[in-house]
Amino acid sequence: MYSNEQIGNNPDYVLAVSQALAGRQEGYNFLYQSTYQKKFFIAKKYMGNDSDAQDVLQDAYVQAFSKLDTLKEPDKFPGWLGMIVANTAKNALQKKKMVFFSDLDGVNDEGETMEMQWEDTDVSRQPEIAYTEKETQEMVRTMIDALPEDQRMCILMFHLEGASIREIAQAMECSENTVKSRLNYGRKGIKKQSEELQKRGYKLYSMAPLPLLLFLLESEENAFLASGRLVIPPINTVLERLQNLPKAAESMETASAGKKFLNSMAGKITMAAAGVAVIGGIGLGIVGVVLGQTSPDKATIVPTQQREATATPTATVEPTKTPEPTATPVPLADKWKKAYKKFLSRQITMDDMWNEGQKVHITDYDYLLHDMNEDNIPELIIYLHYGDSRYDEMYRFYSYSEEKGVYLLDELAGISVQNGLYYRPGKPGVIVETGDDYYGDTGAMYDGHLYNYTIINGKMKCKEKAYKCAAGSEVDHRKYWPKGMKALPEMKSRKDLSGLEEAYEKYKQK
Repeated sequence: MYSNEQIGNNPDYVLAVSQALAGRQEGYNFLYQSTYQKKFFIAKKYMGNDSDAQDVLQDAYVQAFSKLDTLKEPDKFPGWLGMIVANTAKNALQKKKMVFFSDLDGVNDEGETMEMQWEDTDVSRQPEIAYTEKETQEMVRTMIDALPEDQRMCILMFHLEGASIREIAQAMECSENTVKSRLNYGRKGIKKQSEELQKRGYKLYSMAPLPLLLFLLESEENAFLASGRLVIPPINTVLERLQNLPKAAESMETASAGKKFLNSMAGKITMAAAGVAVIGGIGLGIVGVVLGQTSPDKATIVPTQQREATATPTATVEPTKTPEPTATPVPLADKWKKAYKKFLSRQITMDDMWNEGQKVHITDYDYLLHDMNEDNIPELIIYLHYGDSRYDEMYRFYSYSEEKGVYLLDELAGISVQNGLYYRPGKPGVIVETGDDYYGDTGAMYDGHLYNYTIINGKMKCKEKAYKCAAGSEVDHRKYWPKGMKALPEMKSRKDLSGLEEAYEKYKQK
């Protein structure tokens, strides 16, 4: 067994993982005891209360212990567990509050990342600050709890847990672009809340909002860990659930045996011979034969048609029935046209990033249709402005299928008003170009970004490229663009359906 001193001073996660994999309880005990308090603190920040945080942690430990053999670097168990806690919390929030994170996977295949500018978060270089425990808790609650769940989780995972953009995207099941977008929105929300704190008389020591929040979180965590107020629940429940997992899996396998049989060729042949007979108990007789049982009534079972023939020796000729007319199938192009037309007749409702639980309703937005994956079903691309900043611009990409109807593929938010939509003839996808002017050491500069969006296996993929050049109308940005890049047609107001009609004529199936 591990002592408390070993847990606090020299956590040997490699040894503990190997012991747990060997079925030794001391390994599980160490992994549980050495991480519980810190993970409880972050889980409570995700969920907002003790009870939900405890439920999330128990589920997370069961998942982690059941997948322990997949952990490639045992010494990094705490960070790996942290991603499982975050994913479990996300699922719990979805179930509890129906807060759906609607982004689909859109990871960058080449691992490129957009450069992000953050404030200096090293507290040692900040002015000496001091708050009471009550003030700290109040300020943290004001700055972080006011954020929407997805932004709050991204901020905490990135800055408190030290997770990478890619790790957060995997845990949140969204694209890396979306993570960056949520981090940027979260920073804006934190800044707004810090301004509210100043109005209420709190002294912020001229610290930037994000470093201040991180200092407060670290102070609150240290006070929480030092207080000893948290009583770590026994590990018994987790281990009991873990032991029951193989039994549950075995039960599921047994229950699915019938489905496996029906999907086998023998099953299909048997059911075909039976004529899918499930009426009047005939199906039970067939099942008995299949399972090797004898049916006492099998010799007396007579098909309905045979009984009727025996009772009526004189055959009667039934009049020929006029076949019912078959419905003419609706062309797929007519379906997506109707669905997109209905979509454009409505306003877009979004979460208000400044007011949790509130919605904003956007009635004015532009659109165009472009077939991004060359399947004759054009994607609907929406461009809208949703805030007061010049960076509150967004592209949303929708597609259509007969199963889902109109559905969201991905979104690119937080872009500048200086942007455009492009394509390359003969190549799938679209390219968003955006950027802004800034002043550098050599004068006015332009910071440009290219986002190349494609659809692969029904999901959006994005590759990014950044470039810098001199600012000014005389500068030709096209030399930084991919060869052959051309502007897509001008977008239409959602009330102007001529763009929809043009796309219908262009892409309708022949």
